[in-house]
Amino acid sequence: MITRCDVQAKLDALAKPMGSLGQLEARAVKLAVAGQSLTPATRPRRVILFATDHGTLLKG
Repeated sequence: MITRCDVQAKLDALAKPMGSLGQLEARAVKLAVAGQSLTPATRPRRVILFATDHGTLLKG
């Protein structure tokens, strides 16, 4: 059984500062534990892109 500690240890061993991915790391832990895999696959993948012009003000 893969635990949160197992997944977090794997993430901490990567070449990055510990905890540097913030909420993304928390979601990765949940996904890995739910899928019982240290290398979970996410299929089908989707990319959603949001863009804005910070100079625009909408008045209602």
